[in-house]
Amino acid sequence: MAQVSKVTGVVISEEDNLPIVGASVLIKGTNTGTVTDIDGKFTLGNIPANAKKVIISFIGMQSRELDIKPELNVILKSDTEVLDEVVVTGYGVTKKSTFTGAANVADSTTLESRTDANFMKALEGSMPGVQMNNSTSTPGAQANVYIRGESSAQLHKSVAI
Repeated sequence: MAQVSKVTGVVISEEDNLPIVGASVLIKGTNTGTVTDIDGKFTLGNIPANAKKVIISFIGMQSRELDIKPELNVILKSDTEVLDEVVVTGYGVTKKSTFTGAANVADSTTLESRTDANFMKALEGSMPGVQMNNSTSTPGAQANVYIRGESSAQLHKSVAI
């Protein structure tokens, strides 16, 4: 098999056949990657000689792992696993039925109405006491999540986006 040094392609949604803007395209096992443009197109250059696979992912879609070829046309399917509710406390884990503190729920309609392309940024501002900080725009980078908890102490957690 000849070495591929450049990969181009397009990523579209199976649901509506429209291009996916901002999908992550990453060479497996490396930090080399890019995101799709407004037309769902991408170009990856300088591919390492030992690279065999590329991973395409987008929030709310099932990720795909494909063999590296000069041209890839990728169709992503919706992820059928849906998150109903998230209850976050700054001091532990508890069942919803036994929780007695103040809680706020960010349901899918709240998040769908936000214009942020990033789930973590969409969550920020939708609940009091939750702050997000992503110091880089690199796909897959860690985000810092600050949650005000018991006695106004803050819980700090790094989360992969």
